[in-house]
Amino acid sequence: MNRIAMEYLVKWKNGKARKPLIIRGARQTGKTYLVREFGKKHFSYFVEINFEYEREACKLFNRNYDPDRVIKFISARYDIPVNKKTLIFFDEIQECPDALISMRYFYEKKPELFIIGAGSLLEFTVEEIGIPVGRIRSLYLYPMSFYEFLVARGKKGYIEMILDNSENAPIDEPIHNELIELMGEYLATGGMPEAVKAYIEGNGDFTLVKNVQEDIVSTFTQDFHKYAKKKGIKYVEKVFESIPVHVGEKFVFSKIDEYLKIREIKGALELLTKAGIVHKVFHTSANGIPLGAEMNYKRFKVIFMDVGLSQTLMGENRDKWFLNPRKSIVARGSIAENFTGIEMLAYSNPFNKKNLYYWVREKIIVEKDGEKYRKRRNAEVDYVDTINENIIPIEVKSGRNWRSNSIKIFIEEKIIPYGVVFSNENFRKDKNLKIIPLYAIMKLYM
Repeated sequence: MNRIAMEYLVKWKNGKARKPLIIRGARQTGKTYLVREFGKKHFSYFVEINFEYEREACKLFNRNYDPDRVIKFISARYDIPVNKKTLIFFDEIQECPDALISMRYFYEKKPELFIIGAGSLLEFTVEEIGIPVGRIRSLYLYPMSFYEFLVARGKKGYIEMILDNSENAPIDEPIHNELIELMGEYLATGGMPEAVKAYIEGNGDFTLVKNVQEDIVSTFTQDFHKYAKKKGIKYVEKVFESIPVHVGEKFVFSKIDEYLKIREIKGALELLTKAGIVHKVFHTSANGIPLGAEMNYKRFKVIFMDVGLSQTLMGENRDKWFLNPRKSIVARGSIAENFTGIEMLAYSNPFNKKNLYYWVREKIIVEKDGEKYRKRRNAEVDYVDTINENIIPIEVKSGRNWRSNSIKIFIEEKIIPYGVVFSNENFRKDKNLKIIPLYAIMKLYM
């Protein structure tokens, strides 16, 4: 499984001001596999210490964090020289917080060495003990993108065609249709590496994919007891099961369960966000850069970390993604919107945590002489992002009708050069709108 993040790991290795690195992301997104492949390809020696498996190893850090002592232990225990040609990998590092703390001392006293830490539910440990500012760097990893799925499917040539075409030069229609079919495959399987592997090695046997996805969902639910208090697990389960149903909507606590307290639902949602299972899409007024300067923390939408898992959670039958992907995308617009958000995260700079934003302007009703008038139309844009220092509104249209009044209102109100519409249609341009196929989201960011 070739991952885009590998290129960033190479940049980290070759960087002059290199710091110890921790890889952050939800469970099962491929963190361990990525580091192992990186170690094999780019280092003479590789040593992996899994603190969940080797619990005794954590005792090494109980006395002090002296890097020289740690190095001697590693070299002796694993019979591997520790030098500038060695990659040291602390896996499941959340099980040994002292090891995470020790990484700062490697930076201060042994900056020439290569140290990477990773683990499931790492965010909770980071929140508890913190990360030394300026001494450790983070890399965020998400499920496999459609780009990576195409590479895994042996369709790398199609990626070159996507990147070579634009709204001024549509892609050949037969290729466009095949890419829609490939996107249907991706929307059914999702981007969890194990699910993609099962799909490819199983020659398209979706039963194998579904089994993998069900196992991953089960693993997520088993994790709840690790970060939720006993009495709060039921709330986490409720929110977990409900999120896929409400993708694309403004998050309203009462929609999850009108009989539960907002405080309980809010707490459960925060836990799932920290675990990387869901991502918030915050409202922004979008009057300037950075978009986060006008972010409304209280107004947001939520998307699920992976479109394949979300459908498994809802018990959906996905045969239509393979039989008629175009029609399925039209019928399941919320999945297309979820897919778009995850793609935007996947192509962002992994060394910086990316936030997702959307924009809404509600209609205003004014009253004059006892009569009510609508002063302005309501409008909502699915996503807003910053591309090449420009604020760009992004709409997701699952059907053939790619026209959007909301995006036109945004462009006029904010006085910006253009907007983007992702749809089933081929590349095209309509005045100040760029219509880009859903399978080509990568083109905006690569």
